Amino acid sequence: MSYTAAVGSGLRFDFGKMGTFIGAEVMEAKDNPNYSRSFLFNYAEPLTHTGLKVSYAFTDAVNAAVFLVNGWDNATDNNKGKSVGLSVGVAPMEIFSASVNVIQGAEQTDNSRDNRTLIDIVATIKPIKPLSIILNYDDGKEEMGTGLADVKWSGLSGIVKYEFNDTYSLAVRGEYFYDKDGYRT
Repeated sequence: MSYTAAVGSGLRFDFGKMGTFIGAEVMEAKDNPNYSRSFLFNYAEPLTHTGLKVSYAFTDAVNAAVFLVNGWDNATDNNKGKSVGLSVGVAPMEIFSASVNVIQGAEQTDNSRDNRTLIDIVATIKPIKPLSIILNYDDGKEEMGTGLADVKWSGLSGIVKYEFNDTYSLAVRGEYFYDKDGYRT
């Protein structure tokens, strides 16, 4: 469900299951710069959220959204905690846009005290119209509870895409993913 309140440029409320606000890639292959998915998409980030999103465009160049959701990929909650997310996007000029996204909440089954935190940064640079350079950085941490060491993961993905015309393009992705404890992989 979606509703836009007549506040300023429109305060939008979305409730239900939605694709994640995290990362440079989305679930629909046709909307991604690459047909395949990165390690970040598959292991570092959530795919979906179920809950409430409140978003607002302050200007054409600045927007923000707040999320209160069941967590990562949970249609029904697996504990009594909720996850809270924040997304801030900027597009100060046609050749550059960026977003900073954060989500934190209890994600372990029947454990509402130990949090998972993810910081995600995405930047898109378009030095000339047919060329896009997309950079995505993730830094995650899961609290494991009393007496156990927290686990951490991080990664960086870079995509260069050149559009020959409206039908054909070529994209190349390079990435690095670090998951020392094998927690996410």
